[in-house]
Amino acid sequence: MYFRRFSLTSRTLLTGCAMLLGATALMGQSSSSTPSAPTPQTLDQSTSRMDVFMGYSYIAPHGTVSTPEPSGVNTDLNYSSINYGAIGSFAYYFNRYVGGQVEYANHPNGENDGAQTASAGIIFRYPTEGMSVFVHGLAGGVRLGGPNVNGPPFQPKHPYTWGPSLTVGGGLDYNFPFANHRFGWRVFQADYEYWHADFGPAVIVGGRANVDSARLSTGLLIHFGSIAPPPPNHQRSTEGQQWGRVLCDDGQPGTVCAGQHHDGVGSQFGRHAGGQVGGRHCRTGIGGNGNV
Repeated sequence: MYFRRFSLTSRTLLTGCAMLLGATALMGQSSSSTPSAPTPQTLDQSTSRMDVFMGYSYIAPHGTVSTPEPSGVNTDLNYSSINYGAIGSFAYYFNRYVGGQVEYANHPNGENDGAQTASAGIIFRYPTEGMSVFVHGLAGGVRLGGPNVNGPPFQPKHPYTWGPSLTVGGGLDYNFPFANHRFGWRVFQADYEYWHADFGPAVIVGGRANVDSARLSTGLLIHFGSIAPPPPNHQRSTEGQQWGRVLCDDGQPGTVCAGQHHDGVGSQFGRHAGGQVGGRHCRTGIGGNGNV
């Protein structure tokens, strides 16, 4: 029953994603009939500094807890898939390709179990025009509950307990062509997760769990900032410059600067040189401070 429900949910999500991507692709084509090839500068401008992801998550844990019972016989209980969950993450990129990430996922309503994970780690991406592929590796903790057996109090019931978790995975992001590429869609994120939980030696509620989990996620992506460097500052500095006096054709003296500007462009008005000062033609200056 749960497998059929998940299959229906998966088909619905995939159909919705396909329609959404098709519509946004048509909008992108209509907005620019002759797109130009992207340059590294334009890619940097459209590549985000920070990403926030929020979406739906499905998880399929595979593991067994050997639970001690009063009779002295251990009962093996298996974890079941959790069809409904939520996931959110924040990534900050140091450059175009590498960043740090924190992530939280909550899957509380399983058939006989539940899990919440909080982790942090490193993320790598390869951005192209309109899309980005990423992989990440995270470490953190899991709050794991179950598996539980409904019924009288003597049936095995494992309360929520914390343990370590590891996550490795990747996915594909699609950037919408509107709103200056501020929004996107995480087409898919596929992860492998390892959980360990020690429920203790007590009967009914004890045992240890080593769980291998497969997790699939999709949802909305919001971009902030840009990795493009700020525009250069062309303001010139007068440090190290020398001033001199020149004689202009109208009989009035003028003042010129000889030295090195901040942007590396030199300005020299030395002896036997001519030029314009304040719109007047001037001649014969002395390099350095002094009078004609």
